[in-house]
Amino acid sequence: MKKQKESTISDYKGPYPEIDGAEEELMEISKARFHEFYNDNPYGKASKRLYNEFNGIIINGFASIYIIAKRLVDYAKSEGYQIGSRGSAGSSFVAYLLGITDINPLEYDIPFEVFAGCRKNDVSGADYTKVPDFDFNLCNDGREAVIKYFEEMPDAHKVIKIDILGHKSQTKLNKLEEATGIDVKSIQFDDEKTLDLLINTDAFGVPEFGMEFARKVIKAAQPVDFKDFVKISGLCHGTDVWSDNADKLIESGVATLQDVISTRDEVMVYLMEKGFKRENAFTIMEDLRKGKGLSDDFIKMMREADIPDWYIESCKKIIYLFPKAHAVAYTMTAFRLAWFKAHYPDAFSNIISCD
Repeated sequence: MKKQKESTISDYKGPYPEIDGAEEELMEISKARFHEFYNDNPYGKASKRLYNEFNGIIINGFASIYIIAKRLVDYAKSEGYQIGSRGSAGSSFVAYLLGITDINPLEYDIPFEVFAGCRKNDVSGADYTKVPDFDFNLCNDGREAVIKYFEEMPDAHKVIKIDILGHKSQTKLNKLEEATGIDVKSIQFDDEKTLDLLINTDAFGVPEFGMEFARKVIKAAQPVDFKDFVKISGLCHGTDVWSDNADKLIESGVATLQDVISTRDEVMVYLMEKGFKRENAFTIMEDLRKGKGLSDDFIKMMREADIPDWYIESCKKIIYLFPKAHAVAYTMTAFRLAWFKAHYPDAFSNIISCD
């Protein structure tokens, strides 16, 4: 059987950190973790995604940035600090395999392009040239120690896009884990008691879904599972995405919660499913998430591809679209906190009362 060609280590030298052996370390760890989940199918979707990301990361000289992010996360976890990725870092399959993020983009249909960029045509040279932007939410108790660790790492001063942010939700999860002895990562996202709390009962104190606006969206959209709440997170964080847009489509029965646009990634994926070239789908996604609307040429292309009118009109209204990986990360954190409220209400109340 012919094997898929693997990435090669380039001689690229750019204005980025250069850790000896970073490319080899990145590939070895990623491939080992990959084989745990997907075995050795060189023609599968997961394998193709892995090697596409390898090529972009290594050719553009970004391997050391990934390794620095991995070591930072590993250190935080080894010290017992809750840490989570934010932004679009969860768009990278390699970042997931390295343990930088808990989000597997293949499970949530998140394209790498949202994190890494996309070339505009087939002859422009290297792809995925956007510098990796790793942002982390960290429990407040560990922020000072983790920043110190990061600053002492070789070439850390050359890393231009890593942020370590203190975060109340991660702090609460740390305290709840200590109070109950429950490993936060063991919490399942299909727990019926947690879903019932978020859908039907008192979600006060739960980030994302306890707020007044989110409760209105939940009541109107009628979510039933985790993926629905990811949609709601995107709808709540976008601008002109829910109000007088998705809300009307759902209310009228024109579209379901899973049909409407809630995150930028969904636009690119949907258009590619409709036959759009990757570059055009990416450009439309970027224009929409930046509030630039649709050009006449793209509207024509969408109509020729039988994109429904309601979808096109929805696109025209959008001012800003949230990244799906960020929505997934926020929803994971909210579900974990809601799980504690549902199963350990006294411990949850004690932690919230100290906020």
